[in-house]
Amino acid sequence: MFLSFLLNHANIIMNIIMEAFVCCFPCTRLWNRHYNRVSGLSEFQKHKLRHDFETFWDLNKTKLLEGSDFELAKKQISALNNWKDTDPRYRRMDRLFQDLWHQLVFNADIDGDNKISSYEWLKMWEKNLDREEIKENSDTFMKEMKKRLNAISIQPKDTAGGEADAADKMSKGLPMWMTDYILYKFELFDRNNDGVITMDEYVHVLKDFRIPQEQSRKAFLKFSEEDSRKVDYEYFCELTIEFYTSNCRLSKGNFITGQIDF
Repeated sequence: MFLSFLLNHANIIMNIIMEAFVCCFPCTRLWNRHYNRVSGLSEFQKHKLRHDFETFWDLNKTKLLEGSDFELAKKQISALNNWKDTDPRYRRMDRLFQDLWHQLVFNADIDGDNKISSYEWLKMWEKNLDREEIKENSDTFMKEMKKRLNAISIQPKDTAGGEADAADKMSKGLPMWMTDYILYKFELFDRNNDGVITMDEYVHVLKDFRIPQEQSRKAFLKFSEEDSRKVDYEYFCELTIEFYTSNCRLSKGNFITGQIDF
């Protein structure tokens, strides 16, 4: 009977063993990528990115993104965090949304209808996450992203071109909008702009995106190590990059969007 159970659940058991092994031994990530990856993105990455698409972008639940969705998101976030159009955070968000929509239309809109499906959303991320510098060494990629984000953060927020010039010196070919995207995510949750995301801030923001408060609290406790680790800018960078690149279901970064079941 025990042998029959093992045979019937062999694939599930093997996947659990491999995920635990990869989490404990980072040197196996390269092998794990070829083991899990069908095309540019693994199925686990696709699952996380679809949740991101459905939760934070497809606000009218049409399963398609249009320019109007970005305007709707901008209005919702501005009201949520009380960002006026003169606020540097608002201007960065506005510029990012324009850049992101441009990326989607020109690099992912396969049928040319000015509408982005979840499949096309995945194709855009596949192009940006399947780069050699990410695939060969995710730790190096994380360091480069942190350098670029720090370069942006120390610039005067309203100087024309200052942010881009500082960041491009460290770009190594990484798309500018990706670093802006992570900075935007941090500022979205850091509602009082003190440089640290608290559980109350995190839960408040996700509630506006229809994620239950109890679920948000559980997610926060997972990536904050039971609220024992300060979620500052640098740590949030690590978590966010881990969210987009990790194939390990135990990685803490998987939970930053409020999802706790995969």
